[in-house]
Amino acid sequence: MEKVVGSRRADALWEAKKVVFEVQISPISYEEAFNRSRDYAEAGYQIVWLLHETHFNHTKASLAERFLRKTYPTYYTNGAFVYDQFEVWDGKIRSFKGEPLPIDLTSPIKPFLPIPHRTWPLHFIGDLHTWCAQYGVKTLEKLHRKHAPLHTLAYWLKFLEYRLLELIRNS
Repeated sequence: MEKVVGSRRADALWEAKKVVFEVQISPISYEEAFNRSRDYAEAGYQIVWLLHETHFNHTKASLAERFLRKTYPTYYTNGAFVYDQFEVWDGKIRSFKGEPLPIDLTSPIKPFLPIPHRTWPLHFIGDLHTWCAQYGVKTLEKLHRKHAPLHTLAYWLKFLEYRLLELIRNS
């Protein structure tokens, strides 16, 4: 159900939780994704992006998709269900993606565990954040190491990031 929020028309709005859901079926530019996200934030809403597989979640990702996955709660949909996934990036190329992790959009949670690339202020039951709570960040690190392109700067920076998070968590 669309509803106007500021100068935007939200695809779906959860007024009680101050959450806007944007379902993106067609391609979107980085500028439009940035502006839309900013406008909802200025209106006091948390935005959650649902990107349809038709144009997203392929090997090569657009700048907008990479920006959204790093910055805002962003999940994928095939039209039947919404899901998250473990993925390994090599620049703008998604070199590996794990099995879909179906999420429950009716169960938002605040982050309670630091995991790489997920500084989102909001998560949902079933996403990678809850997967890490069950299996551990070390398991995520092992998966990343197993599927990451070896001997690249990105690989070693990722390794260092996991080690730092582990030190922070254990101190």
